[in-house]
Amino acid sequence: MARQFIQRYQVHQVRAIAPKNTDVEPNTVLNDLAGVISCKFKVYDPSRDEVISADEAAGQTELSVTNAGVFQENDMVEITQTGGSIYYVQVLSIDSVAGTITINSALDLGANAGARVRKVFGASISMTEYGTADLDTRNWGYKGSLLGNYVAHLDARAKTGLDIDVEINFDGGTSLEAFDVICATIKQDECD
Repeated sequence: MARQFIQRYQVHQVRAIAPKNTDVEPNTVLNDLAGVISCKFKVYDPSRDEVISADEAAGQTELSVTNAGVFQENDMVEITQTGGSIYYVQVLSIDSVAGTITINSALDLGANAGARVRKVFGASISMTEYGTADLDTRNWGYKGSLLGNYVAHLDARAKTGLDIDVEINFDGGTSLEAFDVICATIKQDECD
C-alpha cells in the first residue's frame, strides 16, 4: 500500500532559529562549523494531547488528566515532569469517570498541574545533513526516514487520514538551535 504525507496546515508552526542566548537576523543558515550535535524529529497524535489536572508527586502511577478518555490502553505518552524533563511511559488503563490514567512506570520527578501529556508515535528519528548550507538552494537540508512500519502508519486511522504533528529539533551545540512543528495528514491509498 502506498502511504503519503499531505501537508495539512501550518497554523501551529513555530520557527525559532538563533545562536543560543543571542539575537540573530531571521533566516540565518542552520549550519555549525563545529558540527551538529543532533537533528531529530518525533511524531505526535494531536487528538491525544492533554494536561495533568492536579499536582502529582514522584512515584505516582495513577495520574489525574483532563479528558483522560481520549487516551487508549497501550498508548505511549510523553509527560512533562517537574523541572521540564520529559518522561516516556505506557498507558495501562483509563478511568474516564475519575479522570485518571494509570501508567506502567512511576513518575521520577512528579508533574505539576498543567503539565503536558501527549501520545507519541515511537522514538525520535535522527536526521542527517545533506548538501552545502545555503538558503538559496533546495539541494541542502536535513532528512530522516519515516519507514512504512512506523507506528503512525500502522494506526487504523491512517486509512481515512490520520492527523499528525511532526516536531523537528535541531541542536548545533554552542551555535544554533531550531524548533519547527509541521502539521500533516497521513493518507494511505489502497493501491500496491
